[in-house]
Amino acid sequence: CWDYNKQQRVIVSKKELRQYVHLIRETNQMKEQLSELEKKGEQNTELYEMYQNNKLRCMTLTMKIQSFIYDIDDSLLRQIFDARYIKGMTWAAIAMRVGGYYSTDYIRILHDRFLN
Repeated sequence: CWDYNKQQRVIVSKKELRQYVHLIRETNQMKEQLSELEKKGEQNTELYEMYQNNKLRCMTLTMKIQSFIYDIDDSLLRQIFDARYIKGMTWAAIAMRVGGYYSTDYIRILHDRFLN
């Protein structure tokens, strides 16, 4: 997986991958908070700037994770990572989704080997 702007391999930890769903939720919360402050005319406050910075940080991390996943060359692995981290599926659900003839353990082992 490559970040084509930098031509360097995007490195993502398992901890970062697990944060994806939470980052999406936090980004949406920051958008709501920013919208509320905008309605009150408080765009030039320190709180608004903190929410804006946090939203950008969350969005940057989600894009990093998406880049890592969608740049995986192997289709099966890409589907596994997408299902696990983007869609939040269980290993059993992933095994069924990618064909049904792979065991849950095999799917997890493929995942773990790719990360190591």
